[in-house]
Amino acid sequence: MRALHVRRQVSLVLLIFAAASTCNSTSAADIVVYDDASHAGYDEGCSFNGVANDFNFGNTNPVHSGTHSIRFTPETFDAVSWCFRRH
Repeated sequence: MRALHVRRQVSLVLLIFAAASTCNSTSAADIVVYDDASHAGYDEGCSFNGVANDFNFGNTNPVHSGTHSIRFTPETFDAVSWCFRRH
């Protein structure tokens, strides 16, 4: 009787696994916010605290790839942030 119970559990697990593996998964599209400049619709002015000189969204050195990077000089609770402005 115990072997039958274990066999049912294994069968149930395999059935669930098979059903899960055949489902199509949808993935979200990548959203580019910054790529050498802030993309259209994204407002870099939503960074908070700090002063204007703390943020440079067109920095030329150092650059990982492309021609610009973001220079940010943080102080207490400052952050680089974007918001999406709906018109």
